[in-house]
Order: sequence, then C-alpha cells, then structure tokens
Amino acid sequence: MNHSLRKGFTLIELLVVIAIIALIATIVVGYVNQSTSRGRNTRRATNVDQIVKAVNLYYSSVGSLPEVSGWCNTVSNGAFGTDFQTKIQPYMKTVQLDPTLGGATGDYLFYSISSGAGQFKVCATMEAPNTGNNNSFNAGAAGCGGATGITYNYCLNQ
Repeated sequence: MNHSLRKGFTLIELLVVIAIIALIATIVVGYVNQSTSRGRNTRRATNVDQIVKAVNLYYSSVGSLPEVSGWCNTVSNGAFGTDFQTKIQPYMKTVQLDPTLGGATGDYLFYSISSGAGQFKVCATMEAPNTGNNNSFNAGAAGCGGATGITYNYCLNQ
C-alpha cells in the first residue's frame, strides 16, 4: 500500500493552523484597541488645548474669565456648560465633546481659579493613567458642580 497518495490534512495539522490564526488575531485586536484608546486620548488633549486657547482669547478681549473665581463645572452639559459655551463661542465655534462620554457628567471641566488674574484649569479624564501630564484634579474635593466624585487625570493650567 502506497501512503504517498493520501490527500488532505490530519486533524492535528488543522488544529495547529487554527491555533496559529487565533493567536495572530488576538495580537492584532489588542493593537487595534490600544491604538483606538491612544487616538481618543489624543483627541481629548487637543480638545482641552482648544478650550484653553478660546478662554485665553476671551480673557484678552474681556479682561476676565468666562466665569467668576471659584466657579467649577463641566464644560459641555447642563445650564452651566451651555452658558460657558455661549461665552467662548466667538473664539471657538463648537466645543467638542469627549469621545466616549459625549456630554455626560465627567466630560471636560473648567475651573476658574482667579477670574481677574486669568488663572484657570481645563481638565479631561484620559483612558490611560500615564498620559505624560501628572497634573490631576479631584473635582469632588473642589466642590465642582456636576462633577462630584470625579478625579480628572489630565489638566492644563493657565
């Protein structure tokens, strides 16, 4: 009997190929998820930077910040967020929402430290704890309306 005429694959060979394909797929999905998370964090950092620039332009024109000293609230939701957006609208047409929160509580935060001196901070919550910005802010401890209990891990101070 000649075994060289046998056609097809054995069950072991098929299982090995399937295992290799599953391993490669797992690695690729991990990289795609990581890249997506980094992309959202980059978008958040860009949005925070744009809000800071708009507030600085507002301060240069008006001589004070959009809100009084000690004012602290989320930027994109509720009556306070709408009022804030209206004030900076001439300098920033649309305040972009957080890619995952999209206007829900915990979105970007504006904290007016000193309105007359132009000192403020704008914060976001990044998905990765190591964002290269070690400036975190506990909104609940500061008494920020609409953001109680949220600690933002990315802030820009002015």
